[in-house]
Amino acid sequence: MKKNWLPVLSLLVLSLLLQASPTWAKVGKVIYTIGINNVERPAVEPLKKGSLLNAGDVIVTGPKGYAQLLLDDGSKIAIRPASRFVIESLEMPATDTEPAIGEGKLVRANFTLEKGGFRTITGRVAKRDPSAYQVSTPSAVIGVRGTLYSARMCTADCSSGSADGLYVGVSNGVVTLENAAGTIDLAKNQFAFTADFNSPPEKLLAPPESLNDEGIDLVEEEAEEESSDEEEGAAEEEEQAEEEQAEEEQAAEEEQAAEEEQAAEEEQAAEEEQAAEEEQAAEESSSEDDSASEEEQAGEESAGDDAAAEQDSEQSSEESSSDSASGDDSSSESASSDDASSESASSDDASSESATNESASSDGASSDDASGGSATDTNTSSDSAASDSSTTASSSTSESGSSSTGTSSTDSTSAGNSSSADSGSAATAGTGTSGAEAGSSSVVSTASSPAPTSTVSTKATTAVVAPAATVEPPPQDIVVADSSGQAVNITAGVAASTPRGLAFVDSSGAVSTNAISERMSFSTNSNLTGFSNNKTSVAQIYQKGTATTENTGFDSVSSLKWGRWSQGVATQVNNSTGVSSNLDLSRASLHWLIAPITAPAQVITGSASYVLVGNTDPTNDIGGVGVLGSANLTADFTNSTVNSTVQLGIANQVWRAQGSGTITTNLFSGLYNTVTVNDVLGGAGTFSGMFTNYGAGLPQAAGLSYQLTNNAQKVSGVAVFRAVTTAP
Repeated sequence: MKKNWLPVLSLLVLSLLLQASPTWAKVGKVIYTIGINNVERPAVEPLKKGSLLNAGDVIVTGPKGYAQLLLDDGSKIAIRPASRFVIESLEMPATDTEPAIGEGKLVRANFTLEKGGFRTITGRVAKRDPSAYQVSTPSAVIGVRGTLYSARMCTADCSSGSADGLYVGVSNGVVTLENAAGTIDLAKNQFAFTADFNSPPEKLLAPPESLNDEGIDLVEEEAEEESSDEEEGAAEEEEQAEEEQAEEEQAAEEEQAAEEEQAAEEEQAAEEEQAAEEEQAAEESSSEDDSASEEEQAGEESAGDDAAAEQDSEQSSEESSSDSASGDDSSSESASSDDASSESASSDDASSESATNESASSDGASSDDASGGSATDTNTSSDSAASDSSTTASSSTSESGSSSTGTSSTDSTSAGNSSSADSGSAATAGTGTSGAEAGSSSVVSTASSPAPTSTVSTKATTAVVAPAATVEPPPQDIVVADSSGQAVNITAGVAASTPRGLAFVDSSGAVSTNAISERMSFSTNSNLTGFSNNKTSVAQIYQKGTATTENTGFDSVSSLKWGRWSQGVATQVNNSTGVSSNLDLSRASLHWLIAPITAPAQVITGSASYVLVGNTDPTNDIGGVGVLGSANLTADFTNSTVNSTVQLGIANQVWRAQGSGTITTNLFSGLYNTVTVNDVLGGAGTFSGMFTNYGAGLPQAAGLSYQLTNNAQKVSGVAVFRAVTTAP
């Protein structure tokens, strides 16, 4: 018979397909939607409220569609219309208090914005490890540090004539934009734009129109209200369940109390019954005791009668023999007297023994018994190192034949003392034994004395003193003053100093110099806390003092580091006179920038253009903090010239500056000849900086400090650049 293999093959193919299909891990759910939205996985499915989300899902919103997502780490993402948003991965291992998220193997949150835009509040993954959070876009990669921010990718679909590219705005926290052309950090209420992955991100002076969307606000509000309603409903259900549980517990407690009361009553009844039985048994026992007592009394009366009869018989017998034994009576009386005497002697012996013991325990010296019963000898020896004492005591028996034992102890201060008793016993000094008369017995007892007091002999010792070491005096240092007034130690023939590029801004303007590295001080996280300005005729030493360090940054390509001192009091010391003056930074800032130890090895030629990759926020001297929108730098090393432009916003004013300067070795400085405030010409300014990273011939990085002035206003900051084009 021919066998049909079709069902078996179908099952095998289905099994292989199931094994080959990817396994998606749940990472969240949809909490609100408006319009038509879908999810691709890769099959297209409608995206609705309550839909579960998996790693790998692609969220696609329609032209008028919105979606609000709640991820398992607490992240909330509101997606705009006409968007494609990919949940690449979301996972985090379990902790003691929180379950695992996704596959739970790594800590990561990776997303991709292919088009459109979103607004998000980041969750536990970004909080636990900010570097694990990343959103990739065609123009830049977005990183965060605990953030609420918005992002939109415009591709000819943004209104108000917005240019194509990525727009980002920060409501809270810090966002980092990074692409092939540079990196920029955005703080709260700051905005940025980058056209593509090869264009450097630039800060914007005002919120871009492309990030405004009332619809997404409505979605978040509706989602929040529904979430609040759900939470209230859940809270009511939980409260009701708690009340029911409390009622059940109360009923159980009442039932338990009734059972305990019944058990107590039963126990009390049992105790009363047992007491009655014991009382009855006691009464029966008392009755038996009365009967036995009566029988015993009767027996005693019978015995008394018998004794009386026997006494009468003995009296009659004695009367009959009294005449023949009259002489014996006196003899009997004598014997009786002797017996009494013997008893008295025995009593005296006992008294003698007691006296001996009391005397020995009182002071350890020899004692004589009043009745002459014993003798004691004490022998004590001592030397300068130790003292030993031993005592031998003996007791002699009395003439009546009784024996006694005496014990004595010696005092450690006695030596060679002896005494003997008065009555018939001999003591031998040194041996502590006494011989009794014939027929008596002797017992020798040895008692341990208390620990003696030792006398320690002190011997003189000779102290050995090591010979004093000969200490050579240190060599005399040779110290001279350099041109700036700094003391330089040239004992070894060469002054120890290492130059580092330094740019900063103080009240006099922008300054750059090759400062002495050994005169710089740093905090534990490598931020500048002190430096010396050698540009003046006498070196000025700056210290951070009570000020705080803000807006710090570091560029890994150039190793340039920057920041500003603010909110406190710094100090400035004249190195020649030692006079110190305070720098009040409560409403101002001292911006600084330091370069690695670098300088060109030879004269260089050619030109280069530089783009902004980092900066401090510009500040004025009345407590204002602004935004550096853009900055550019070009250099002509052949002709030793440099050009700089900056654009910034502060205190509702837009400042623009353009100027030129000269290059000296690795340093440059210049003037901003054109400065406008809100498009009104009339300001001025200075800039100064350094080039660094000469590995490719032309310097690949630069940093500058700037200060702009307009009437009584001053605005300052620092900026860091990387080379984007170079020409020989």
